[in-house]
Amino acid sequence: MGDFRKLEVWQLAMDLAVFIYKITDSGKFSRDYDLRSQIRKASVSIPSNISEGDESGSNKQSIRYFNIAKDSSAEVQTQAIIAFEIGYISPEENSEIISRCEIISKKLVNLIKFRSKNLQPKTQYPIHKTQYPITINSYECSYIDKQVFDELNQSYDFVLGKLVNMSRKPEQWTT
Repeated sequence: MGDFRKLEVWQLAMDLAVFIYKITDSGKFSRDYDLRSQIRKASVSIPSNISEGDESGSNKQSIRYFNIAKDSSAEVQTQAIIAFEIGYISPEENSEIISRCEIISKKLVNLIKFRSKNLQPKTQYPIHKTQYPITINSYECSYIDKQVFDELNQSYDFVLGKLVNMSRKPEQWTT
């Protein structure tokens, strides 16, 4: 996390978006407003999501945005293939787009793997002899004293025992 403009994958994605804008600005492609708009939006989405992900503040959020950018790269590839098939772009332009998208996607996969390694795992109990973390949805929220932790565990065991007891037939209930 930091200056997204220094990320090579962002720079490559920016170059791709500019390339897409240039090739869609002339010929038959320039008159097909729907496909032109769609491929432009998808190409701009790649560097936009990379920058948003890098600036998001957490690896979990970054990974989410990087995956969206990777999805947009696949979208650009699909639209380039369509544009080639209907004669809007040359074989060379199509190959160039596909090649650039594949490189960007591979770099995004590597960036996602790197950021995934840096996700904070759940802390093992206890951290200190007197303090235990409270974890909600895999995120450490706060710490509680051992006495409170033990009381919560006893309450949980009591409630769990009552639930198990109630799931039995009445003649099997224990007090």
